[in-house]
Amino acid sequence: MPSLGLLLPLGLLMAALFIITILVSGIVVPGWLFLGPGGSPDPLSGGMSVGQLQEVAPPGAVQQIRQKLQRYQPNLQLITPNNDSVIKSDSIELMLEVRDWPVGTDSELGIGPHVAVQVDNRPALQLDEIDENRLLVRIDDLSPGSHRFSAWAAYPWGEAVKTPGAMIQGRFHLWQRTEGTQPQEKEPWLVAVTNTNGSALQPILLDWIIWNAPLQNLRDGDERWKLRLSVNDESFLVDSQEAIWLAGTTVNSDNLVQMELLNEIGEIITPVFNNQLIHQSASKTTNPIWLQAHLTDEEVIRLSGEPYAISLELEHFTEPK
Repeated sequence: MPSLGLLLPLGLLMAALFIITILVSGIVVPGWLFLGPGGSPDPLSGGMSVGQLQEVAPPGAVQQIRQKLQRYQPNLQLITPNNDSVIKSDSIELMLEVRDWPVGTDSELGIGPHVAVQVDNRPALQLDEIDENRLLVRIDDLSPGSHRFSAWAAYPWGEAVKTPGAMIQGRFHLWQRTEGTQPQEKEPWLVAVTNTNGSALQPILLDWIIWNAPLQNLRDGDERWKLRLSVNDESFLVDSQEAIWLAGTTVNSDNLVQMELLNEIGEIITPVFNNQLIHQSASKTTNPIWLQAHLTDEEVIRLSGEPYAISLELEHFTEPK
C-alpha cells in the first residue's frame, strides 16, 4: 500500500494523464476548444479569452433589431425551377416565395431584413426587393453542369435566421448532370455565411450553415461532426450552428477566416465543399449603423423593415397646431 506521502503526487499524475487523453483523442469539451498559434488547446467558455480573441455579446444595436424582429417566423419556398431539375439553358432564374419576413432597405441607414442566395461557393447575393411575396434572381454566368444553391432569411447584419423554414437548399443542372462535382443529396456540406459583406469589422461575426448535418449527442460522447473555425492565427472547435461574435482582431487590418467541417475523428468531410477560406479586407468605409451600441426607436423601426410604421408613430406623437 503506498504511503500517504505518495497519494497526492499519484493523484496529480492521474489527473494530468486524464486531461492529456482527452486532448489527444480530439473530444470537444463543453463550450469551445481553442488552438493557439502554437497548436496547444485551451478551453474557452463564458466570456473567457484565449490569445487575442474573446467571445463578446452582439452589439447593442444588433440586439435591439433582433428583439424587434422576434415576432416574425420567416418561411422560404422554391417556386421555380423544380429542385434537381435539368435546365436547357446557359442561365438560371430562381424564384422564391418569401413569407413573414419584412424584406427591405432604408435609403439612409442601409439594408434591412433581406434574403441571401448563394450558388456554389460564390459570394452570397443580398436581395431586398420582393413582389407579392415573390423574389426573383437571375444568374447568367454559370458553367454547364451541376450546381447547388442555398437561400436564407437574413438579418440586416447578414446573420442567417435558423428557425424552421427560414432556410432552403437544392440543386439544378444546366444542360446535363455532372456527377461527382457537387455534394450528394444527403451529404453534409458547409455554407460560410460570414463572407456576406467582405469587410473586416470589429467585432467580427462568424456564422455558417451546415446542410444535412447528422444529429449530435443522441447519447453521451456522440459528436458526429465538429466545425473548426480559424481567424488569422487562432483556431477553435464548435459543435453547434449558433453564430458567434469575437473581439480581438487587429483594427484596420485584413482577416483570414477559415471554416472546416470535420467528422468524429477530426478529418475534413469532403474537403472540396467543406474547407472554406474567406478574406476580409480592412474596412475603409464608415461602419454600418448596426455596429453601434444603441439605436433610437425610429432607427430600429427603419432597420426592421417597417417604413410605414415610422410615419404612423411620428404622427401619433406630433403636437396638434
